[in-house]
Amino acid sequence: IKSVRTTATNDPAYIANMEKQNGLHANSLIIRDSLFSLSKKLFKLSTTINKETNQLEKNMRSTLRSLEQRRVADAATRQQYVMTHTNNLALMLNEILSNLMEQQGQAKKSGQKGQCSNPGGKTPKPGSGKQLSDIISKQQGLSQQMMKGKEGQPKDGEDGKKGKDGKEGKEGQKGQGNGGTTSGGSDGNAKELVQMAQQQAAIRRQLAQLNQLLNSEGNNSIAKELKELQEKMDKNEADLVNRKLDGEFYLRQREILTRMMETEKSLREQEQDDKRSSKTAEEISRPLPPELQQYMQENQQLKEQYRTVPPTLKPYYRQLNEQYFQQIKNYFF
Repeated sequence: IKSVRTTATNDPAYIANMEKQNGLHANSLIIRDSLFSLSKKLFKLSTTINKETNQLEKNMRSTLRSLEQRRVADAATRQQYVMTHTNNLALMLNEILSNLMEQQGQAKKSGQKGQCSNPGGKTPKPGSGKQLSDIISKQQGLSQQMMKGKEGQPKDGEDGKKGKDGKEGKEGQKGQGNGGTTSGGSDGNAKELVQMAQQQAAIRRQLAQLNQLLNSEGNNSIAKELKELQEKMDKNEADLVNRKLDGEFYLRQREILTRMMETEKSLREQEQDDKRSSKTAEEISRPLPPELQQYMQENQQLKEQYRTVPPTLKPYYRQLNEQYFQQIKNYFF
């Protein structure tokens, strides 16, 4: 994209750019066929996959046509659309892969639990406190990673001072050319923010599974607390996606950790009380009905579909994007 924007139409390198773009188009056709085969197996995502691949192919052809007609500005715009649809596909496929790996891990754990070493004995109660402890460890690791990113951000006014002379001045101008930086950082760490958002989403899903387990056991007070933590994690995911890492974001992150630790303490105390008390009757678990579980899973998948990482937008358009997702969330959920 940078080469197309800066190369004159009478420059021999312009023909080389056209040939390279043509090669990318040929490679995209192979990827399109592979994704079409995949969409036949994932019927719930087939519409989204086919829509993104069709838009990708359409903008690829438009880019080549604009280059042939020497319309450089239009070609660069179409190239940007190609990047948008490619990023959407990559993020969606990465989410599918994460879900498959998570399901395989759960299947292995279920297989190990199914091998009972004491047939006829009472099934031990699941260690909810241990599960929450593992979630807290992951959340602490993610928080440390976020704090490192915070320390690496330039302080207010620092970019303006660097823009006075020399090499640092060029960097300041470059930052202005990208539409200005936000509190989340520049384009250089956008990939890291996307990865952190995906990690936060995985932790939130794991917390939701624990929440369902506690609801089935009748532990509604702690389940309600975990539900509120999920909502705060959801807000942090949106801030990471939109690169809005302000003071409120870090304060919310600390609050999540503090409340999770308090909940873990309460949960472990309850488990210890259950072990001390003698019970003659066996406990009856009340799992959620299969229809309700399927409905909740479909709702979660639909919500994840709309949580795509938007392209680099200026503040005005980023605000419109946030309002759009909020309206969708209110409509469906």
